[in-house]
Order: sequence, then C-alpha cells, then structure tokens
Amino acid sequence: MKQRMLRSLYERWCYLNSEPNKNREEHHLECMRALRDMDRKFAARPDLPAVTEALLETVVRLHPRRAATICLLDETTSRLEAVAWRNLVEPEWKPTAAIGDLATVVAAESRPSMITAVGARLNKDALRLLRDHDFAAYLGIPLPARNETIGVLSLYDKCSRAFSEDEIEFLTTLAGQAAIALENARLYRRTLAQSAALDQAHEALARSNRTRSDLLSIMSHEFRTPLNLIVGYAGMLKEGSLGKITAEQQKASERILTSSDDLLALVMTLLEAAAIEANDVRLKCEAVGLSRLLAQLKADLRVPRDKELEIVWDYPADLPVVMTDGGKLKQVLHNLIDNAVKFTDRGRIQVSSRPLPQGKQVQFEIFDTGVGIPSEALPIIFEKFQQLDSSVTRPYAGLGLGLYIAKKFTELLGGELSVSTELGKGSKFTVALPVGA
Repeated sequence: MKQRMLRSLYERWCYLNSEPNKNREEHHLECMRALRDMDRKFAARPDLPAVTEALLETVVRLHPRRAATICLLDETTSRLEAVAWRNLVEPEWKPTAAIGDLATVVAAESRPSMITAVGARLNKDALRLLRDHDFAAYLGIPLPARNETIGVLSLYDKCSRAFSEDEIEFLTTLAGQAAIALENARLYRRTLAQSAALDQAHEALARSNRTRSDLLSIMSHEFRTPLNLIVGYAGMLKEGSLGKITAEQQKASERILTSSDDLLALVMTLLEAAAIEANDVRLKCEAVGLSRLLAQLKADLRVPRDKELEIVWDYPADLPVVMTDGGKLKQVLHNLIDNAVKFTDRGRIQVSSRPLPQGKQVQFEIFDTGVGIPSEALPIIFEKFQQLDSSVTRPYAGLGLGLYIAKKFTELLGGELSVSTELGKGSKFTVALPVGA
C-alpha cells in the first residue's frame, strides 16, 4: 500500500512538471526553433549517423529527462534494429532484440503507439527491458518514407502519464521530417556504395585490359623472334645454301615457309591489336600515290590453289595522291581483300577505287560473291575476336582481328568503313578516305 501511494505521488509530480504545463507560447517557440535547427543539421551532413544524431539531440533537448532510441529497418534482414540511443547507460542498455520488438509493435500499426499498462502486448524480453529500467510509459513514433515505415523513434519515461496529445502530435511532425532525411541519407549511402562498386569494377576492367594488352604484346614479340629464324633457315634450305636437297625436301621447305608466313602474319596482327588497345598507334602521314599502292597489293596477293576465284582490279591509272599513312591504308585494304578471299570459295572478287564528287574523298570498294554475313552478326563484325563461326571445327582460320584492325585504322586515318551484305550472295566493304591531310 505504501509503495502504491509513493508511486501515485511520483506520477502526480511528473504530470505537474511535464511540458504541457509550461507557458504554451514559449513551448511552441522552442519547438519551432528545434525543428529549424534540426533541418539545418540535416542539410549540413546528409549521412545516416549525422541524421540520427541530430534527431536524438533535438528530442533530448526538448525532453531532457526521457530516454530515446532510434530503430531502423535493416535492408538485409528486414528487421528493426536499434542504431542510436540517448539517456541510457550503454553497458546496461545494449541493443537487443527486445528494442526491436517494441518498435515492431509500432511499425505494425503504422501510427504512434503509447504503452502505459506495461506488458499488455509485449513478450517477456520487452517487458523485462522496461521493468528493469523502471520505465512506466513507452511511446513509439513511426518514421514513414515512401509509403512504408523505415524506422521507429521511441521515448521512455518513468511516469505513466508522461505523453500528452500535443507532444505526440509534435513528435509525429518531428519524426516525419527526420524520416525524409533518413531516407535521403540511406539513398545517399546506397549511391556512394554503388559508385564505389562501379569504380572498383572499372579499375578491375582497366587492369584486365592492360594485362591482356601487355600479354598480347609480349607474346607477339616473343613469337616473332623464333619465327624469323625459322623463315630464314627454311629459305636457305629451299635455295640450297645449306647443301643440295631432294625434290621432296624442296616441297617441305615451301610448306615451312608458307606456314611460317601465315604464323608471322598472325603475330603481326596481334601486335597491331595490342597497339590499338594501348592507344599506341602512331601515324606517319606522307604523300601516297593510290594507283601505286593498289598495284603493290595486286602483286602481293596470293590466292589459294583450291579456290576458283576471278580477281578483278578496277581503278583508273590517275588516282589522286593523298596525304595519309600509306602503311596503315595498305593494311586496311589488305585485311578487307584477305577477308573476301577467305569467305569466297568460288566466284569473283572485285577491288575498285574512284574519287568521289568534289574531290574531297576517295572511295575503295572490295566486293565478293562469297557466303555473306547474317544480319544478326552485322553489329559485331568490327569487334575484337569475332568470328562468324567460333567453334573449334570452323572452316575459316584466323583470330577475328582483321576487320577490327581495318575499322580502327580507317578511323585513325579520318575515314569511314561500312559494309553491305546479303547472306549467300556476298558482301561489299566500302572505305571512304579524305584526300587532304
């Protein structure tokens, strides 16, 4: 009986000394100042710890004798977890599931909830949590954002009649503003995490590209040295410089030379691709006679014996002299002609060139009557390591770098490379190159 009377007297003292009995105008001004100061803090530091700190500081400033906690929804576990608290002794008040249980009751109702008859709707852990700290009243205010509750602001008081309707209304307003700032802070944190992940992915990709380019370059250089020796010795054998050889050995020497030339061409292709990847392609612009350049291509062209091909060269003898890198232009046209030969077993290949009207560009066309290109493959034919047939048993050899290099070199020379094709009827590649430097 004595304890009950003391309890009643204590609660009456709390009620008489609570905020509603202050001067209402003064209290209203204090609340407005608190809201303004809190918004300034939100704007100054938009990160999550700063927002929770500013919210709790505002609550404690207006209600210094109360304890307060903030629970936020964990995006991984979908549970409400305590992230910050005030006026609680930390060793005795460690974030436990009981705090989240109290907040969950509030979140489930999506409206402010005050519990005075302690234990009415609480499990044993939550009930023990309040009783152990002699709290007689609990008020939970949802933190709403985007039509969902992202957290709960909780206040604890030792007086069962501590929370008035005016206070609950103000705290709800406070929580609404804080919820917007908290959600923005979460979005900001998520954006930073995504940005960091993108930066890491970009750096990893850059490292991968550098490693691949370095590997291509090193391998190509290492292959080229022994290949030159093989070509040199095979040539000496064929010419009889190392002694007389039989007819069969002569044929074997020719095969060694042919295969070595093919392999050396692959190595040079890898070197060119590695230089493009590393942005290390240097242009040597000079006056280039196009008729002479095409004549050199014609003289160098070798058509496999097993192919029934008619090669037509169609260009006037007075093609203009252009300022360009002759070696790069020759490589472009060589790759396109080689591509036409590769995909045409029988029929016709035509290499033509004409100055375009107004004399500002010259055009090259490589036309074939080969297999053509499927429409779905057109968007990727100029990319690295692309093959119409990438299987191990594909009938066409090569690395899939010829068209990639042709495209990149054409662009470096200031020109354009395009293609038109029809499956089963052939393809036409067109290079438009500026005449001037």
